[in-house]
Amino acid sequence: MSYSFDVGQAHFAVVNTDPVGRDGVAPTGWLASDLASARARGLRRFFVFGHKPAFNYVYKKNPKKTEGVGLDKFPTQRDAFWDVIEQFGATYFCGHEHMFNMAQPRNCAWQVLVGTGGSPWDAKPGEQTLHPQSDRSYAWASVDVHRSGRVDMTVYGFSDSFGPTRVIRRVTLAK
Repeated sequence: MSYSFDVGQAHFAVVNTDPVGRDGVAPTGWLASDLASARARGLRRFFVFGHKPAFNYVYKKNPKKTEGVGLDKFPTQRDAFWDVIEQFGATYFCGHEHMFNMAQPRNCAWQVLVGTGGSPWDAKPGEQTLHPQSDRSYAWASVDVHRSGRVDMTVYGFSDSFGPTRVIRRVTLAK
């Protein structure tokens, strides 16, 4: 249930984070081999997609619980997965949590949580969150991969009151 493909200078890997009997674990060995093979073919930009986030987004200022809802249920396996993401400078797109968040969990690779595809948000109406301007936004990311190797990512969204679409965040990824 994991697969990959190339488009131009970029490599895309889709990983199964919900294998039967091992929910919340990503195929780290397969991913490392796949990305190494892509690098050997000369590719330098890597994007990985999975359902569960590697790092739980704690959106409340004083959460009552912070146990993992994704790959962080198993920190050792999660860290091995994230080591591969960082080794290849990949960007990880995920969902599962019904929120938007974009972060560098270990100050290197990006995790882009775009779990606001229409289900009710994890943050309830009126609940105070860390990023009130974006936590309750329907969001999506547009990624431009340039021939130079530069990658520009723009996240757009609109509020839960269906206000106008706006830019939530812009990032240029290092070469």
